[in-house]
Amino acid sequence: MKKVKYFIILVILWLPFFALGFYGQPFLDDYWNGSMARDMGFFDAYIHLFNNWSGRFFTNFLLIYLNPLSYDFLSGIKFVFIFSFILKISSVAYCLSCVTSKHKSLLFNYTLASVFILFYYIISPDKYAAMYSFTYFSVYQFPCLILILTPVFLYKHHLNLTTKSGAKNLIISGILCILGAGSNELTFMLLGWIIINAMLHYIIQRDNDKLKFMLFLGILLAFSGFIAIVAAPGNSNRLSNEFSNSFSYSPIIILERTIKFVIYLFSQYTTILILIFPIFVFSLGKNIFVKLDYLNKVPIWYQLFFVFFGIVLGSLPYHISGYAAIERSVNMIYWWLIFSWTFVCWNNLGHIVNDSKSVYSKLSYILIFAYVTYIETRAYAEWIIEAPIYLSQYNIRYKEVAKAKLNINKEVILKPIIGVTPRYVLIRDEVGENSLYDLQSKSSAWNNVRFAEWFGIDSVKVVPIKKEQ
Repeated sequence: MKKVKYFIILVILWLPFFALGFYGQPFLDDYWNGSMARDMGFFDAYIHLFNNWSGRFFTNFLLIYLNPLSYDFLSGIKFVFIFSFILKISSVAYCLSCVTSKHKSLLFNYTLASVFILFYYIISPDKYAAMYSFTYFSVYQFPCLILILTPVFLYKHHLNLTTKSGAKNLIISGILCILGAGSNELTFMLLGWIIINAMLHYIIQRDNDKLKFMLFLGILLAFSGFIAIVAAPGNSNRLSNEFSNSFSYSPIIILERTIKFVIYLFSQYTTILILIFPIFVFSLGKNIFVKLDYLNKVPIWYQLFFVFFGIVLGSLPYHISGYAAIERSVNMIYWWLIFSWTFVCWNNLGHIVNDSKSVYSKLSYILIFAYVTYIETRAYAEWIIEAPIYLSQYNIRYKEVAKAKLNINKEVILKPIIGVTPRYVLIRDEVGENSLYDLQSKSSAWNNVRFAEWFGIDSVKVVPIKKEQ
C-alpha cells in the first residue's frame, strides 16, 4: 500500500509540470544557438562559442548538439523540458538513495527528491532560473545535478576503494569533474571546494590511499578548469566586450561585491526559508539518513564553515566579472545551500526526529503540505487556465511568420501575448513590453533578432499595447 501511496503522490505532484512542458516555447538564446548550428554547422558553431563567447566546453556542447532548434525541430523543445524533469528527479532520488537506509523504497526516494526540487522551484529567482528554458537548463540546472552527483560517487568509491565497483565510481567522479569544470565557473569552484576539504580530511586522517585519489581528481578538475576558464579565447573576448565596465582584479572591489552579495543573500526571506527547510522535511528524514563516518569525524563547526564559505567561494568568479553577479549566483547558491545545509542538519540533529509523534514531526508535515500546496496550486492553475491561451497565441504567431516567409518583404508585425497572468511556473514574467522572454516592440531587440534569424525573416516586432488615456 505504501508504494501505491507514493506513486499517487508523485503523479499528483508532477502531472502539471510535465503537462506544462508541452506548452513551453524556446527563449532567445535557444534560437541563437540553433541558428548558429544550422548556418555554420555543428562543429564550427561549437568552436565559435569556444573562441568568441565562453570556454564552457560542456555547456557549449549541450547548447549546440542537444538543442532541438539546431535540427529545425521547433516542437522538440517540449520533449527537452520533459526530459529535464525526469533527469532532475531521477538524479536527486539516486543521490538520496545512496545515503538513506536500505529499507526505503525507490518510490519513497523519488517522493523525497520531489520535495527538495519543488522547494527549489519556489525559492529560485526568475532570472537565470526558468525551469522551462533549454539554455538555463544547460548553463545552470544541469551543473546543479553534477554538483550533487559528484560527491555521492566519491562517497561510493571510498566505500569500495579496491573493487571494480570502486574503480567505476572513481571514473564516473572524474568524468563529472571534467563536465563540471566545463559547465560554469560556479560549479568549478564548488567542486574544487569539495575536493579540497576531502583532501584536508584525509591528510588529517593520514589515509594516503584515499588522498591520492582525491589529489588525482583535484588535478583533473584544475586542468579542465584551466581550459574552460583561463585558456579559452571566448572568455577574454566576452570579458572585454560585455564586462569591460565591471570586470576587476582589484581585491578591494571583489571584497565589496562579495560582502554585498552575502548581505543581499541573507536579507532575502527565501534564504530564511532554506535555513528552516530541514524542519520542513524532518518527518520525511526520520530514520532514513545513515550516520556517515566521514561526517562524524568532522567537527560540526567545520561542517557549518564548509557550507557557508562555499557560498562565498562558489560565487567568487561572478564577483570578479561583476556583471549581474547577484542574479547569476543566487540560483546555484540556493541549490548548494538547500542540499548541504539540510544534510548537515539531518546528520547532526537526527535524534530530534526519532519520535514520530514529536511536535517537530507534526510541524514538519504541516509545513510540507503548505509549501507543496502553494506551488501545486500555481502549476495546476497555469496548466488549466493560462497555458491554453498562451499556446494558442504563439501558434497564431507561427502562422503569421510562415505567411511572411512567402513574401519578398519579410518584416513581421505580431500582436503581443495578452490575457495571460504569469504564475512563475511556465510563464515566468510579464509577457510583452520589457519582458525577459517575450518579443519586444523594437525589431532591433536581442529577442527579436534571434527569433528572426532562426525563422529566416528580415525582422520581427510586436505591436505595443496602447495605454488608455
